[in-house]
Amino acid sequence: MAKAESVGALFFTLAILALVIGGGYHFYQRSRPIDPKDQARAMLVEGRRLLNLGSHLDAVNTLDDAINLHPALHEAYRVRGEAYYHLQEYYPAIRDLTAAINGGLDDAATRLLRGQAYRRVDQYDAAIADFGAVGRQDPDNREVYRASGLLALEMGRFDRAEADLAEQVRRAPSDATAWRNLGWARWGLGRYEDAIEPFTQAIDADPYNFHGYLGRGVTRLFMGQTEAALPDLERSTVSDQQRTDYGHFFLSLARMRAGQVDQARASLRAMEDQADPRRMTGNTTALWRNAVRSFLLGDLNEVELLEYLNETGSVPDPNIAVEGYYYIGMMRLLAGDRDGAIEFFRHSIATEVYNYYEYHGAVAELRALGEPVPSGSSDE
Repeated sequence: MAKAESVGALFFTLAILALVIGGGYHFYQRSRPIDPKDQARAMLVEGRRLLNLGSHLDAVNTLDDAINLHPALHEAYRVRGEAYYHLQEYYPAIRDLTAAINGGLDDAATRLLRGQAYRRVDQYDAAIADFGAVGRQDPDNREVYRASGLLALEMGRFDRAEADLAEQVRRAPSDATAWRNLGWARWGLGRYEDAIEPFTQAIDADPYNFHGYLGRGVTRLFMGQTEAALPDLERSTVSDQQRTDYGHFFLSLARMRAGQVDQARASLRAMEDQADPRRMTGNTTALWRNAVRSFLLGDLNEVELLEYLNETGSVPDPNIAVEGYYYIGMMRLLAGDRDGAIEFFRHSIATEVYNYYEYHGAVAELRALGEPVPSGSSDE
């Protein structure tokens, strides 16, 4: 009995000792300083979660703290760069993505994103270099063909754009936007008949995307097939998900050209009614679209529209000027002022905003008038 009692006492003593040691260890663990690098890694996980949720500003703030704690955590720069990109803050995005690449994260995804950011700030040579690197690192990456094709469109390198975008649709035949972009490239090459097919494919891939109908209708307008253009242009004005202002603009021009002036005005009146732009200040997209609408209706005259253009700065914003000059040229052409129309069409294409409907519209009208037109920028 005495032996059993002594053994029990020993186990009791050992149990008490284990509790004391365990409690002391946990107290040590809880009281010791937390490693800043561990904190930074936890913040990186949270920043990535916020990015995936679309909380881009919260992601940036969280990753700021992570990088302050661990400046060599290169993945944090990569994720923060992506968050900045989605916030349309492209220079900070380029800075962070460059830091990630220089830190060893030189992969196709990071290069592709930085190339897209370079494209957004018109640093085309840097974008080309990054897209080229993506092609070497990941030859099967279909997204790089889209990005490179759009870049080529913006640069007016339509041969290159067609090649890249044709490769993208080969790899992603159900991508309506890719088909639409391929149609634009063929516009730039003056191959309007060949552009019909990509826009038709865009419609087949997504019957609710108004760009397919607008693209095909505008193509037929470029080809002088005004009556054939009307059904597609009418369909391009119906969308619950997308703004259809430009569908209304081109539909009204087609109807004016077909002698349907009352229907053209009705199409413009059907657009959302906004305040008179002559009483507005600022330069938002909505204000500009309303100014164009008012001009096509005759509520705003040519001088007033040009004054609006000049309000955008000492040199008019080319993204607005390409449109304004085209619409003035069209109204002059419809009024029988051939020489005046040619002058404004030339102003429109001089903006070199190659990826706008109006740029291609000005080129098509000059071709129809027998005037020489540029073929885009050099691909050298």
